[in-house]
Amino acid sequence: MRSGPDVVVVGGRIAGSLTALRLADRGVAVRVLEARHFPSDTLSTHFFRGDGLVRSLAEVGVLDEVLATGAPPLRCEYFAVDDESAAPGPPQDPGEVGFCLSVRRITLDSILLRRCAEVGVDVRTGARVVDLVREQGHVMGVFDDSGEMHRGTVVGADGRRSRVAALVGASTQERHPAARAMYYRYARDWRSPEEVGAEFSLVGDELAYVFPSDDDLFCIAISIPLADHEAHGDDPAGHLSRRLREHASLSQRIESVTWCGKAFTGRPTDSYLRQPAGPGWALVGDAGTGQDPFAGFGMDTAARQAEAFAESFVERPADWEATYAHARHERTLGGYEIATRFAPDLRAMLN
Repeated sequence: MRSGPDVVVVGGRIAGSLTALRLADRGVAVRVLEARHFPSDTLSTHFFRGDGLVRSLAEVGVLDEVLATGAPPLRCEYFAVDDESAAPGPPQDPGEVGFCLSVRRITLDSILLRRCAEVGVDVRTGARVVDLVREQGHVMGVFDDSGEMHRGTVVGADGRRSRVAALVGASTQERHPAARAMYYRYARDWRSPEEVGAEFSLVGDELAYVFPSDDDLFCIAISIPLADHEAHGDDPAGHLSRRLREHASLSQRIESVTWCGKAFTGRPTDSYLRQPAGPGWALVGDAGTGQDPFAGFGMDTAARQAEAFAESFVERPADWEATYAHARHERTLGGYEIATRFAPDLRAMLN
């Protein structure tokens, strides 16, 4: 009888934790290797949709805990163009749950990794993967930085700079050059409309966002063209404030907020599709699919790919690699194509 894991998941944030939880729910023995110790933050504007990550949170049993953080269900959204005012409209892709959410990653990632441990996943934090175990061309496991070997099918859920993707030599199937940069900062005392929802404002080729989030915080962000970032990237807080004043639907309210902490910069990065799987390995989330963050698809993509991998691995053991590759394409390529199509010119979304 096998005493170790069937699957070794490298990375314990959203993609990794959800992959582990989906597998564990199907009776698979899973070990998660996460390089950091939690709680741990990461760059993210953390907006996600009802039929994407929100649904997954409900299905793995943590949605009530997430809602208890104070993150309000976003049952509508506002989209203003130039100097127009915005009326409430339906939320994006609400699914059966009926709402979107915005939850800081330092909060959400900790909840998910803690849930993994609660359901019997072997969670190892502070464990950095440095090499693969290979036998006759197949990946059979990994070595961590202490020299310990972890045998099992390997899932790389370790982000854009995936160590697993590099070690297995995953090919890049498609790449688009960086087109935009993101600035964001947290604030209190934002005056939301009477019906609370996500707020978007498109002025020229820049898109501003306000996301009511957990702990009574608001994530206030702006996505700008690459050329604008190159001219102003050394002053993210100042540039964020100046640009928000050009958005008529937000400008008056921005003056009354209490800023909390520094401004963050999501630096320009290419969009890409990497080979999703090979003999003994797979990539989930940003490890395999990276798109410009202006569209906010990353967390939903991670959730859908985690589900797709678990289903493929358990239900089609003889050809799970090909099954997962097809499922990844069917469930998440649409969002990737939207993001890569419009990132160079957001005004094209209006046509």
